[in-house]
Amino acid sequence: MLSRVLLSRLWAVARRDDVFAGALGSLTLVAALVHGLPWPQVVAGVALSLPLGWRTRQPLAVLALVICGAVASLAFAGPFPAYVLPVTVATYTVAARGGRRRTLAVGAALVPVGIAVVLAFSPDEGGPVRQTLQVVSQLWFALAVGEAVRSQRAFIGAMRERAERAEHEHELEAQRRVDEERVRIAREVHDVVAHSLATVSTQASVGVHIGREEPERAVEVLQAIKEVSTSALQDLRYALGALREDADAPTGPTPSLQELPELVDRARSSGLSIVLRMEGSPAVLPAALQVAVYRIVQEGLTNVMRHAAG
Repeated sequence: MLSRVLLSRLWAVARRDDVFAGALGSLTLVAALVHGLPWPQVVAGVALSLPLGWRTRQPLAVLALVICGAVASLAFAGPFPAYVLPVTVATYTVAARGGRRRTLAVGAALVPVGIAVVLAFSPDEGGPVRQTLQVVSQLWFALAVGEAVRSQRAFIGAMRERAERAEHEHELEAQRRVDEERVRIAREVHDVVAHSLATVSTQASVGVHIGREEPERAVEVLQAIKEVSTSALQDLRYALGALREDADAPTGPTPSLQELPELVDRARSSGLSIVLRMEGSPAVLPAALQVAVYRIVQEGLTNVMRHAAG
């Protein structure tokens, strides 16, 4: 783990333009001294590496400066193979840091430049055509490598952006579903509490009126209030339990048409005269439709107990 971190830090430092330019200049200096080249060529080779310290910030300017420096070095200091390396690196950087159009334009411009340099400074043996092809092919290869690196970076960036966008959309969709579920549960809570409280209120009013004259019936009313409140508490616990973050939280069954008789009986115990008529088997209906019908009947009974006169 430590070695991996150390290598990543060393690679980050090595990718810096100034460090790269310094390292290339040092290698050029060592190579020139080993081969015993004259000092003008040594100085020229090291000097050509210095502009590479700005290669990623100003790639075109650095390429032009390095090419001009290489031509001047050939004219005043003499030939040195190390001149080609800074030009190659600068050419690669133009393609890696730019667009495809700029790469093609630079590739086309390198042809007349290569021809002019070869005609001006190459010896006669071997022919200028072959030497021009060698120089231009090397620079074109650097452009091709740079273009490949740029395309790979663009592809990776696009894939990363696509993944981030997909993750963001997934989070938005998940949040939307959570919000919809909360709204649904809020409606469930409203239906349960409103109906139960209306039933309890109506039964309590009946109990107040008959409490003294008919104690036995008052006890029945209180028992009905207890049953309604207990049932409402259970329904409320179920509805609120769905809001918990714990996935293992217990949940209860959703209401169905089979529970309509019990709902009507609780309303009748409040003094309402209700006739319930059901035809067919409710089990054949979808669960969502059964819940909807149950809630409609529940809301209707609640409104009657809440707003009906007497």
